[in-house]
Amino acid sequence: MPRRRRLLLDWSVAGPRPRTKASPVTDPEATTASDARRGRWLLAGNLTATMAVGPIPVFAVGALAPLLTTEFDLTRTELGVLTPVAFGIAAIGGFTGGHLPDRLGPRRILIALYTCALLAFVGFAAAVTFAGLVAALLFAGLAMSLSNPVTNALVGRELPPGERGVVMGLKQSGVTMGQFLAGTTLPLGAVLWGWRGVLLAAAALPLAGIVTSWWTLPPDSPPAVRHVARKAGDLDPVVWILSLFSFLMAVVLQATGVYASLYAFENVEVSSAVAGTVVGVFGVVGIIARITWGRIAERRRTVSGPLTLLAGLTGLSMVGFLAAQHVGAWLLWLSAVVFGASAAAVNVVAMLGTFRVSRPEATGRATGIIVLGMYSGFVAGPAIFGMVTDTVGSYAVGWTGAVILCLAAMAVGQWLRYRGA
Repeated sequence: MPRRRRLLLDWSVAGPRPRTKASPVTDPEATTASDARRGRWLLAGNLTATMAVGPIPVFAVGALAPLLTTEFDLTRTELGVLTPVAFGIAAIGGFTGGHLPDRLGPRRILIALYTCALLAFVGFAAAVTFAGLVAALLFAGLAMSLSNPVTNALVGRELPPGERGVVMGLKQSGVTMGQFLAGTTLPLGAVLWGWRGVLLAAAALPLAGIVTSWWTLPPDSPPAVRHVARKAGDLDPVVWILSLFSFLMAVVLQATGVYASLYAFENVEVSSAVAGTVVGVFGVVGIIARITWGRIAERRRTVSGPLTLLAGLTGLSMVGFLAAQHVGAWLLWLSAVVFGASAAAVNVVAMLGTFRVSRPEATGRATGIIVLGMYSGFVAGPAIFGMVTDTVGSYAVGWTGAVILCLAAMAVGQWLRYRGA
């Protein structure tokens, strides 16, 4: 096996593979533990980057919105269509293509993911019409659709049970890190090089991912072995229940992420600058929450308990948002912290559930079903919340509806408990 394709195998948690050259280290157990830790962090970094790179063009729509609306003379409706296009493709692609890492191997799919992301960056930068922007975001959606199935497949292949929780938390935080990078670097880069120039410069990220994946990941199984994955039995129905839970919570998560700052400005009467930091609180607390809850869920026999608790805490934060306009801004910030500590961690725990209810060779397929629920919720949440708020002229109905969805998610969590998940 070529050296470049042995790197992760040499640093896997099972310890380094035998090498032809004698090791100068006299304590093989210490070397094994050190290489295992190094391998986990190398894998975690790779997977976190994988989760971050696909959504960056999607987040660029918001980060560069003033420039895009001027350049393309876009209406608010046209601008608002772009992000749902990407999430819609991600939902469909995750469901129909979630099995591809199981059949073709994660290395091939990871390279395909980075290639789609590269086309998204370059296509976005080269777009001269609204249709060009849509086409670029279609490729971003394809990259997002593959990110969870392929990274989960790699976690299942490279890490044994008991070692997955923290890595899962880190990799799921990649989306938030991508959002942070897009929001902080793209507007500044656009001032220096123009928005097209900064997107072309950012295309170096997926290009580096292609090279890194080719160089470090071991080769995928040959066709004769991959045939086993094609013949895998039907998935446990619990996967669909996890997908339903993910959908309910994704509706709440994305609607809150889109409208919380506007609500804070219009109803809680904080300044626009301060209102914008509400979303920043979600992100910072969410990164910590994903890692922490990933570790907690990994140690639990089932995921139903953590998921039910997360849904309940999210519901409490919705009650806090609803009451903040009457009580004061302090309740808004407290609710933002509780929301970031709970709702943001749902996908980590749900993804860990795939390892409990699916065979190793069907992890990607099971993940694709959960992704279908999650991204469908991302598409539906802001649209429903915004329509309801505009229709009744109040945020109260929207926040109340979010509480009801959280209660429904808690009921689904108990359903999972009944099924032993």
